[in-house]
Amino acid sequence: MHPSGHVYGMVEDWPSNLDNLPLLPYDVIVGSSHPHQGKRPLPIAINAGSRNDTLWTEACRMRRLGLDADEIYGALKVVNRKRCQPPMDDNELRDIADRAAQYQPDADLFPTTETGDA
Repeated sequence: MHPSGHVYGMVEDWPSNLDNLPLLPYDVIVGSSHPHQGKRPLPIAINAGSRNDTLWTEACRMRRLGLDADEIYGALKVVNRKRCQPPMDDNELRDIADRAAQYQPDADLFPTTETGDA
């Protein structure tokens, strides 16, 4: 046994409060595409005429992956800040996230392999 007292030599130090954890990068959240759609990259700059449709599409993609309204909203805030020109109002982002979260996520979040196992 390691001197730390842990079998693998790692000390388990869990945070007491998760509120101050950094946000997961948006690209990590939506990095994998929905299996039934071709990959469509998120534009680097999202102009005023396409902001709503683009963010709605991204919100729906995140919902298919199983994210809830708060998670979708958090990711949309990052995309809005970094890519939308000009940025959308925060209330609009919340509305998009809430509407997307009303849909059911994909049932097949963990598709089986060719042999039928996970």
